[in-house]
Amino acid sequence: MIYIRNLVSILLLALHGQGALKAPTYDALERLQTKISVESFSSVDMSSIAGHYASPPRELAKQLGGFLDGNDLYLFPDGTYIYCEWADVQPLTIYDKGRWTFSSGAVELKSDPDVTWDPEADRTYVAVRRRSQKKEVLLVGVHSDLPRFEAESQDNPELTLLYVAKKRDSTITRSKTARVKARLLRESWHPEEFKAKPTDHDKHIAKTSEAWRSAVSLAPLAVSLRRGRGRANSIGQRESPRFFYRPRQVAGTR
Repeated sequence: MIYIRNLVSILLLALHGQGALKAPTYDALERLQTKISVESFSSVDMSSIAGHYASPPRELAKQLGGFLDGNDLYLFPDGTYIYCEWADVQPLTIYDKGRWTFSSGAVELKSDPDVTWDPEADRTYVAVRRRSQKKEVLLVGVHSDLPRFEAESQDNPELTLLYVAKKRDSTITRSKTARVKARLLRESWHPEEFKAKPTDHDKHIAKTSEAWRSAVSLAPLAVSLRRGRGRANSIGQRESPRFFYRPRQVAGTR
């Protein structure tokens, strides 16, 4: 009897441990599902998740006419990743790189030792797709993207999800991994820029940019889209300048 009780206790502890590992993923999925109909990728392996993810995605850029800033996440099939940001006043720049894992429907990022600064990006993403889009893969950051989605999704949850998530723009095969990675590192890896002390001018630009982003609300944009005024065809129209078109060069597409 003592042996059986001990065995049951061990099994319960093991199950509790597994639940603790999966809880953040399931919690994030449930929070998304209260707002929009999405499905998890918990039953697939890493090869099904690898690819180039863009935020904002091309689908949204086509609707709104383009953006002044964004980011790209490259999840390579060999288990490495590169995270970049770009803006109208900043070329494509690597902010983070390292290794990624995928388990229980979530992507986890761990930076390389030579990334000595804070990339200020999510480290855990839940992988989902809209039920109406069987071929898409969306990554929603658990710590920043998800709270933002919950706060801004009242009027148009589907549009908001595309706005905050990273959508897979293309897959990356093992044969292309070395070429894409080498080009990104050659053209966009500048660690010296993160180690330099920011000047007063840099601080002013950062503060102004943050104020600009805060002033642009997604809710009026959603209302604008419903009324048929959501797409700006040329610079100078009444839409927010944040959504003016800016061409973006994606590594490996030249």
